[in-house]
Amino acid sequence: MSQLGNRIILSLKESKDLDHALSGVPKSSVWSNIVQTIPARTALIVGDAVRVPTVIDVMDYSTIQKHLEREDKRMTGEDIRKVAKNAERIVGSIR
Repeated sequence: MSQLGNRIILSLKESKDLDHALSGVPKSSVWSNIVQTIPARTALIVGDAVRVPTVIDVMDYSTIQKHLEREDKRMTGEDIRKVAKNAERIVGSIR
């Protein structure tokens, strides 16, 4: 795994899994704590493709399909509030 430039890491609890997933990542101990506490359907993205390591929610297919089928593709205020609420929940879980 040392040659991987980008990684998408889901929540991991086992220390060996964490060690392998984060090998070669700078400040891996910090990211290890985050990866252990993020909820299911959430991923840490690190590597050359992103300037700042990022934690994202992974949508299920039915949610993506609803967004694609909408006439108005823009996010509503309610959509933005839901995203902000989820972000606060995730960030709060790692504090």
